[in-house]
Amino acid sequence: MQGAETVLNSIRKSGQVAAAGLIALCAASASFAAAVQINGGTSATVDGWQITPDVGVTVEADGSSGSLDITKTAIFSNNSPLDIQFVQTGVVDDNPITLTSETATNSTGTDWTAFTYSVNSQATFGSVSNVFVPPFGPGVNYTTVQLNPQSTVVTYTGSQVAGATADWGTSGDTLLLIDPIAPPGSDVGFTLEETPTPASGTLVPLPSALWQSILGLGVVGAIVVAKKKSGLQRI
Repeated sequence: MQGAETVLNSIRKSGQVAAAGLIALCAASASFAAAVQINGGTSATVDGWQITPDVGVTVEADGSSGSLDITKTAIFSNNSPLDIQFVQTGVVDDNPITLTSETATNSTGTDWTAFTYSVNSQATFGSVSNVFVPPFGPGVNYTTVQLNPQSTVVTYTGSQVAGATADWGTSGDTLLLIDPIAPPGSDVGFTLEETPTPASGTLVPLPSALWQSILGLGVVGAIVVAKKKSGLQRI
């Protein structure tokens, strides 16, 4: 009888160990699957990639699907480019890197007529069929997309008015694919750059201090002209 109880206890303990292992495996998988948020001006390493976005860009990076999936927001306070740097710091299994969606807000005070995604020579975009569909929405009307022969520059033409937010990747099955070609673990990487094109002839809002200076110069000029005219009249 004691032997039977011993066997039964062993089975129970084995089941408990197996259950504990399963729970630990699930917990590890959940931790691995969690997206990592990276704020502009900071960096984090996800699946062998050190990711550093510029100030104005927030990134969520998730390497659980076999590719490194990037979701991001970008707020342009001026018309200068906003970048994300990718540096390989370890063995990289995720290829390609996929920008699954993005919101890009035009807070520059000027309208845009084009928007460009570009990467340096360490990476390429897959093909024109694997990039975002031109977005359309309130204040946003991009109509065409072009990929250069080197597959490093994707240019969208159309319009995005000041204050509008463009939603990229909302169609679900059309993604921006980035194919890194740097050797794994070589501390080599690439930069993803986004650049808006301001509408030509758009007036750029001037700081209030500069407006005051201009107005002050105008008043001085008016006084000088008035004095000149007064002197002419006396003659």
